[in-house]
Amino acid sequence: MKMVDASISMLFGEDGLKIEVRDSPSRITFLEIHMTPEQVSMAFSRLMNTDCKMHTRELENVGKKLEVKKIEFPISERTKEAASAELEDFIPSGWGHDNGFSSQGSLKTKDGIHYANTIIRRWV
Repeated sequence: MKMVDASISMLFGEDGLKIEVRDSPSRITFLEIHMTPEQVSMAFSRLMNTDCKMHTRELENVGKKLEVKKIEFPISERTKEAASAELEDFIPSGWGHDNGFSSQGSLKTKDGIHYANTIIRRWV
């Protein structure tokens, strides 16, 4: 078993408890636990193996380091649709992307050529 640095947050509300566990190196919240008020009460009363609901995501990246790069690439026209359609040609193998193109400056024209900017990510 591998130990990694992590952080945890617990949010109590009328509908119970939400626990989130975040892996520090990858910056992924990989585990969410939801408990009703009754389940929380049972768990705090030391009842072993209290039932709950949980959601996991991106477990394959836990313990890996997140690498982030900004890329700029030429596009045929200055639209989100063109940027989305042409993006795949400029992403290195093994990298993922956001594909949003909604932030200010994500689409621009420089010297008569249209460009798109996006953030790409991978875990190593």
